Amino acid sequence: MSLRRSARTRTRDPHAFWAFRDVVLYTLQYLTLAQVAQFAAVDKRSNQYAKTYVRGRITRYTSPFLPTSEGALLLGRFFQALDVTTSWIVGSVALAATCFLSDPPHPDNLNIITPRRSLGIWANFMLKEARYLLVHRAWSSGRYSEAGRMMLIFMHPGTGKRYVSITAAATPSLGALFFAAPNTDGLIAIAAHSVISPVPRFVCEQRHLFGWRTHTRSVVPVGDDPPSRWEPRFPGVTTLEFSTANWGRPCGATCPGVWHDACGLQHWGELNWGGWDGADWKSDAALALIGKGRLRYRYGVNCDNPLCPNSNMSV
Repeated sequence: MSLRRSARTRTRDPHAFWAFRDVVLYTLQYLTLAQVAQFAAVDKRSNQYAKTYVRGRITRYTSPFLPTSEGALLLGRFFQALDVTTSWIVGSVALAATCFLSDPPHPDNLNIITPRRSLGIWANFMLKEARYLLVHRAWSSGRYSEAGRMMLIFMHPGTGKRYVSITAAATPSLGALFFAAPNTDGLIAIAAHSVISPVPRFVCEQRHLFGWRTHTRSVVPVGDDPPSRWEPRFPGVTTLEFSTANWGRPCGATCPGVWHDACGLQHWGELNWGGWDGADWKSDAALALIGKGRLRYRYGVNCDNPLCPNSNMSV
């Protein structure tokens, strides 16, 4: 009788569910963080950043299930053996499951994705990723002009031929999902395009992984020399330029362009990486290395101000 009672008590213990959920979450993190390790072999410095990230930059949960860098790098090799579509499907399923397993948010915190919203967000994400995959094939065939309007671009400054496309989705529980094209090289800078609202603190952490530091001032006029306090961590990258981005908002003084500190934005949604509230999916961003040592980021904006350029980056 006492054994039955104790078994019933253990079954009803709510901590058992959360422990099980942690196991599931860390399994998903193994799958998704492994994709971070795909770029780990690019060079010694980026390899160290990837290992640092995998070892514990996602710190919301502390658990023995957190993957080690070695385990994640092994899984990264597994993902490299897959084609891009298979890797994308696995990561998308992980994203969906993670969204549904996420903690319920505070009602006033729009940066946390609720299970109710996660299905719609996942559907939008799947559509966006499907488009990126099509554009990836356009890049492979050499049609740079079409691809430059639709996806993130990482160009090798020497040949201009090597690239890798990465999309990142930030959720409070998982941190980031990375979908990187395998078998790429010449990667000298890592950046992200968020399809789910990031939180500013997470963005601040991202910049250390992705290879740049930002200056203390958040905005300087376009046309000025880049601030001397920019400290690139990857060779060949000296500046990040965020060019005017205000979807569906009065442009005002932000047009025809502004410089932004990637960690000092007062309104992260102005850069429209998924929108501040997660509801804006219209951004068509492009990243490209212009010339030697300049990483430039431009939007095609959608506003009525005639001063706003309405063109996308092409290379």
